[in-house]
Amino acid sequence: MRLATGFAAPPLLNGLVASFSVRAQPPTFDVASIKPAKPGQIGTTSNLGQGNTLNLKNYALIHLVMRAYDVPEFQVSGASGWMVSLAYDIVATADRVESEPARRFEQTRLRLQALLADRFQLQIHRETKELPIYALVVAKNGPRLQENKESGMGGNLSTSIGRTGTITGRGSSIKDLAKALSRILSRPVDDKTGLTAAFDFKLTWLPDSASPETAAASDLPSLFTALQQQLGLRLESRKGPVEIIVIDRASKPSEN
Repeated sequence: MRLATGFAAPPLLNGLVASFSVRAQPPTFDVASIKPAKPGQIGTTSNLGQGNTLNLKNYALIHLVMRAYDVPEFQVSGASGWMVSLAYDIVATADRVESEPARRFEQTRLRLQALLADRFQLQIHRETKELPIYALVVAKNGPRLQENKESGMGGNLSTSIGRTGTITGRGSSIKDLAKALSRILSRPVDDKTGLTAAFDFKLTWLPDSASPETAAASDLPSLFTALQQQLGLRLESRKGPVEIIVIDRASKPSEN
């Protein structure tokens, strides 16, 4: 009698294994072009999570990492030299994209991560450190926010900082607001409000970078005061775990 030397998986198990293998593969762009940016060019982004083409102009590697991993600059470590000084233009297209905006945005980030690993030979690891953070909480008299009632509307949040600072939310979550505040304050902001609805709001304040003349002529409050007066929210200083993206290795990409 001859013994079997291998194991044949049942058809159903074969299907599950094949399906798992396909899902485990990270999504990638079908076509991608990377070229050195033109001197003096202003950095722009288009179609991040909106269409099937990602167009990034005048991005250094550190800023590409920020986009790919959705973190502010203070959460990226290990970038130096050409990773900060040399900028690139990237045009990348995916034939098939998700129809829902939030999932499409996430897929675009994963595709950009794969592109950086392939073309920049980027290798990273993650570390968690105990650092100063802000907790965003509801102020004493409660929130001053208008809930957005438009069914199925995707959130839209924009930030502008010049002579005045403005954050405008339309169908936006408080987590989105916390993320915007984190970038402005260069410190992680953890949403502890417990507010889960989508809101319409406008926050206006006097930036710390305002000139003495602008500050003297303005009646706008600081960001911390504006949050309480205009949105009924408050920032508390705390310490907490912060994930850091550490760049271990990267190479300049070949132009194509």
